[in-house]
Amino acid sequence: MLRPQLSQHDCLALFDRDRSTWAEVKFYPDTVTCRRMLRFADWAANFPQNYYAARRNYEAPELSYRELAFMAGMPESTFRSRLKAVYWIDDPQDFSDLELDCYDVEIPALPVPPKERGKCTTYKYAIALADFAAADRIRWECIRAYYSWEVAQAELGRIYGISQATVSRYIDSLNTIKKGIDYEVL
Repeated sequence: MLRPQLSQHDCLALFDRDRSTWAEVKFYPDTVTCRRMLRFADWAANFPQNYYAARRNYEAPELSYRELAFMAGMPESTFRSRLKAVYWIDDPQDFSDLELDCYDVEIPALPVPPKERGKCTTYKYAIALADFAAADRIRWECIRAYYSWEVAQAELGRIYGISQATVSRYIDSLNTIKKGIDYEVL
């Protein structure tokens, strides 16, 4: 079965339409949305300029490409090229047919009104995660590998060409962030 693939722009809209409150586990988004948040952060880590362009474009639809490009400090043509849709989210290896059958991957016809954009909790968390990933790709990849594959810190240091102390600092930075998150601000 061919499934529609989602671009980074579709993901931003899906995150912004999710009404999960995140108050406790039973109010978290579904598994597919959470995995998409991680895939989106992976993409942001690898293409931070494209991520920031897509985010600016989504959050300020009233601004022209010229205005957005000026704010980003780049020529309009470069800004437009960074906005080209990349279809990568629904990799068949990431989701089973059952998971995708239980989840509506179609983009509803009614978008989130511009004044309401960015207020949804899932959107705020997805953006915070993507911002963290885009800020330092190596840090993001080390943390993902450490928690996903349970790789030793010394081995991660060898893989990424950094010291074990740096890997340890990356892991500790995530723990510090988790302790210091003000969920009311998000």
